[in-house]
Amino acid sequence: MYIIEVDEFVNVKHIKQFADEVITVLRTEKDIVIDFTKSKRLDLSVVQVILSLLKTARQLNKTVKFKGVNDTVKKQLKLCGVIR
Repeated sequence: MYIIEVDEFVNVKHIKQFADEVITVLRTEKDIVIDFTKSKRLDLSVVQVILSLLKTARQLNKTVKFKGVNDTVKKQLKLCGVIR
């Protein structure tokens, strides 16, 4: 299991680094946890990478779980269709 931390510094300025980490993890790990504990809110670019991660993970039969989702992040993920 690999944990990807999403913190306040993951935004459009740092999205390439975040996306690269996601791609590497998808290639090497079966179970992925996205940890939002340090996030106060999400940049739309982060949500787009997460959506892509979920789609690819489904195709590869990989498991993605969320951890530490606060109310603001939860609302954003719902609005963007990431969670129900």
